[in-house]
Amino acid sequence: MLICWIGISLANAAADKPGSPKKETPPQSAAEPALTKDPAARRLSLSPEEQYLLLKLQIERDLQDNILKWAQTRFWSLAVVSVVVGFFGVRSLVRELISTELKDAMRASADASAAAAQGKDVVKEVRAEAAKYSAIVEELTTAARGVDKKFGELSSRIDAEGTRSVAAADLKVAAIDQQLGELRRMREMVLLALQAFQVLFLWVHDWIPLGRLNDVAAVRSQDTGRRLVTVTLIQSVPWTIGLCFSLLHFRRPYPD
Repeated sequence: MLICWIGISLANAAADKPGSPKKETPPQSAAEPALTKDPAARRLSLSPEEQYLLLKLQIERDLQDNILKWAQTRFWSLAVVSVVVGFFGVRSLVRELISTELKDAMRASADASAAAAQGKDVVKEVRAEAAKYSAIVEELTTAARGVDKKFGELSSRIDAEGTRSVAAADLKVAAIDQQLGELRRMREMVLLALQAFQVLFLWVHDWIPLGRLNDVAAVRSQDTGRRLVTVTLIQSVPWTIGLCFSLLHFRRPYPD
């Protein structure tokens, strides 16, 4: 229809050109006098301008009919060709798409099969590793139980040995305390004996000859008996008092 409309427009444009004669009288033909002589022809006789317009209309109608027929023929030919080409083209396109999809699906299926096989292998390996790890864990559990048992026995033995060692240490400490007590008593006795010897020496060193430790004759030649008694009392009584307190608190705790 578009082509037909274009053809009609072209025909109208060609007919309406400015250079075309509009009021040109057609040439008189040889048959015109014969037509005018006929009464019917005289009644139907037209002016030259009307004959020109009529001829123009006939030409335009013939041109429109020809262009319409040509356009219809072309249109239907193009429609048939388009339908055929479209049918086979769409069919080929659909077939190509289907084949492409099938190829992709087959490739995806093959990849999935390969992945599934690989997954099966991986699962088998994982199961084997899991079984191996389970065996290792069981062995470690058994070894840990044995170690716990040995540790319990060792702890019991250590506790027993510790108790025995503590008891032996307590006995040794008690024996050492006893020895220290004896040493303390011996020390007190020795200190008390030394104190008593010192006090006794203070009382007698001016009165009784003790060999090289004193010289009684020289002392008496220098001091009178009264003075010797006074000196003996002054230098001996305080130490004698200290000795008495030492004897009172012998083997007893000293006062604070």
